[in-house]
Amino acid sequence: MAEALQNFWSFIVSTIMTIRIHDIVDILIVSFLFYQIAKFFKNTKSTQLLKGILIILLVVGISKLFSLTTLDFILSSTLQFGALALIILFQPEIRRLLEQFGRKSVKGMLISDYSGDNYKPEIIEAVVKAACNLSANKTGALIAFERDIHLREITDTGTYINADCAQLMLENIFFKNSPLHDGGVVVSKSRIIAAGCLFPLSENKEIASELGTRHRAGIGLSETTDAVIVIVSEETGAISVAINGVLKRGFTKETLTEQLTQCLLPAADKKEKKFFGKSREKK
Repeated sequence: MAEALQNFWSFIVSTIMTIRIHDIVDILIVSFLFYQIAKFFKNTKSTQLLKGILIILLVVGISKLFSLTTLDFILSSTLQFGALALIILFQPEIRRLLEQFGRKSVKGMLISDYSGDNYKPEIIEAVVKAACNLSANKTGALIAFERDIHLREITDTGTYINADCAQLMLENIFFKNSPLHDGGVVVSKSRIIAAGCLFPLSENKEIASELGTRHRAGIGLSETTDAVIVIVSEETGAISVAINGVLKRGFTKETLTEQLTQCLLPAADKKEKKFFGKSREKK
């Protein structure tokens, strides 16, 4: 036992001693790529499919280890067409992944946290008040906050406004008799850039059946960009937020403010808001 342990440590030490600088760079690049791919697939419908593939690979390893000839032959023959099958099965996900890589800058790939230098607390307050009023009246709304990935392709589908992001402006846009109320609004750098925009619909078949086109559009945009999308249901008045392909529902005024603050404001503004919040409580 002692000899086996000594041989093991000798192997580890000899391996470490042979590692060169370009080996470390190679490992870091591969690790980064695997991390980005895993992060992309984490919140998609393909997660369960990936787990199934890993189970099959595990079974293949076991069949080889225990010399299960028939099982090994069947699985090995099946896996010969695995690469082509994966491309077909993951075609929508691969397309979205390449779109995200193409739209992100090098800095955006390396540093995923949004700097938050485009928005101010008063903008979040205006959007939250508008969303709550629209929710109370069961008026549908779809508001996207642009972050690192530009939404020029989305704003081109709507009507350019370039107006201040004010509560009354948002409520007027989504008023039921307004010609722009059916589309989405894009907010960038604390201004309403365009309204009546068409957002891409999500192809995720696991989305709850009671969610309509507005929610699918919000999720769809969040799947292909890093935008934060606020959705108000026209049927129930419920407020939802879509980020990175994930939809969270049932927001209140307080929780919506907290969520948008966390996603959109820089660290300094977050600390300042928290500090003033505490000081008011003490008063």
